[in-house]
Amino acid sequence: MHYFRIHPQCWRDRLRKMRLMGINTLDTYVAWNLHEPSPGEFKFDGWLDIEEYIRIAGEEGLQVIVRPGPYICAEWEFGGQPA
Repeated sequence: MHYFRIHPQCWRDRLRKMRLMGINTLDTYVAWNLHEPSPGEFKFDGWLDIEEYIRIAGEEGLQVIVRPGPYICAEWEFGGQPA
């Protein structure tokens, strides 16, 4: 489940449902074009708070594989590469 495609208020609900389905590990890409909208400008808050997403996943009993890219191949414009 890609954290940047789900509203942060829904993260816990979706992660809990994954765990209840018997899933124990999830992976997520890191869309660097969102985290670095312009060279040297980094954003990791709100929808982009990957640290919080991983923390919640852990609280729900899930392990997380982080796939930082740079190319994410997730039907994402320019593969999520930074600006």
